[in-house]
Amino acid sequence: MIYRTWPLCGDELRIFCLIYPLQALRLSSSSRQTSATGEIVNLMSVDAQRFMDLMSNIHIVWSGPYQIIMSLIFLYVIMGPSIFAGFAVMVVMVPISGVLASFSKKLQAKQMKNKDSRIKLVNEVLNGIKVSLQGSKWWVIYNRLIAHE
Repeated sequence: MIYRTWPLCGDELRIFCLIYPLQALRLSSSSRQTSATGEIVNLMSVDAQRFMDLMSNIHIVWSGPYQIIMSLIFLYVIMGPSIFAGFAVMVVMVPISGVLASFSKKLQAKQMKNKDSRIKLVNEVLNGIKVSLQGSKWWVIYNRLIAHE
């Protein structure tokens, strides 16, 4: 429903609206105390990006084996039985790829923690600037400048 009403928005925002209905974004006061706004926004952004990646790569599930089989057949016709050495290398690389993927997942979890801490810090700095501006006469001047823009 919301997806159709925002035709000019970016893909990530559209997917965000599909994944998280507006009713799901209402948090209780206890949930707001345990999680910062930056953390929630960061997690939602990552979820939307992963969903976009899934949609672009979902066809590999059915086309990947088909492409491998067809490639092996064509190579066998051209090169003969020597292609099985290349196929053996490809089979050996599967577990290595799995190990590298798990390592990458661990690094991504670390990166998410670093992003969360950075977002908290920037949020605290911006709130501090806001409080200092409100406490001084500069707040009136900035309000006038913003109103004229």
